[in-house]
Amino acid sequence: MPQVVTTRRRQLAALAAAVALAATHLTPSGASGAASAEVTATARTTLTVTVTTWRAAPAPPSLPHPGTPLALAWTTRAGEGVATFDVVNVGRLPLARQTIGVRTADGDPTPDPIVLTACVGGVWDANGEGCPGDPVELGAHEDGPVTTGVTLAAGERLSVRAVTRRRTAAQADVQVDVAVSRADVAAPAGD
Repeated sequence: MPQVVTTRRRQLAALAAAVALAATHLTPSGASGAASAEVTATARTTLTVTVTTWRAAPAPPSLPHPGTPLALAWTTRAGEGVATFDVVNVGRLPLARQTIGVRTADGDPTPDPIVLTACVGGVWDANGEGCPGDPVELGAHEDGPVTTGVTLAAGERLSVRAVTRRRTAAQADVQVDVAVSRADVAAPAGD
């Protein structure tokens, strides 16, 4: 519809210019008077802009996202540290994947690998031991971010467990961040 209005506006502007040009040449030859004409053309359009966003953020389990990055709260047991967090689709479009980055508060890599496992279709229990859904290992964060292959609808959450050595959990202020790009937006159903 906006194209039709734009085309109509161009046609009106061209017509107004042609009439104005013709009016300046209306003086008959040999006449002493000047001819003049005034043409006013007004075109109005309404343009509707829809803003859409794609964004994901980490959040404490079942709580609103506080912004990024999120400091992990570790529980230690038997030589390892366990923390859980959610990846939340805070945008308006479904996301086919999300990239999770893990680092210390200083921006340094973590001293030990951190293994990330999603609880697809469920939520990790408070200890990070039980997943009533399908536990899917996302990967170990060692040299770079870990990308999920889990589609999240707008507003949907993915429960993630992080596991590392006890010394990393005890010594490092570990933070997670989540990134998405336009390429991570899921195709609409039926495409």
